[in-house]
Amino acid sequence: MSQDNTPPSNTMTKAQELQILTDAVKALGAHSYTGQWLKDQMPFIEGAIASDMPVETRAMSIREAQAQADDMIAAARAHRDEVTRQCEQMMASARVYAADTKDKARADAKAWLRAMADKM
Repeated sequence: MSQDNTPPSNTMTKAQELQILTDAVKALGAHSYTGQWLKDQMPFIEGAIASDMPVETRAMSIREAQAQADDMIAAARAHRDEVTRQCEQMMASARVYAADTKDKARADAKAWLRAMADKM
């Protein structure tokens, strides 16, 4: 940009670049190989251009998105496995408690029956 904020004659304005991309999204359509991806990236591209940031610092590549998705899936699976392990531990503790309670109740019942029999 020159000092009066006019672009050099060999470059386009932000609006012109965005219009080309918007036209490309429309031209490619939803059933093209890249149309939907470009449409999904437009908010990032627009934000980067509006803030004078290089687009690659704001827009996520397909490879980066896949890596991020893979990391999220791995984290979710790890969380699921930890929750499953904790549930299994709680169930085991509940089974032990139930068995102990049942055994104590049985012993208490036998002691009560003996005490009643002794009173007769």
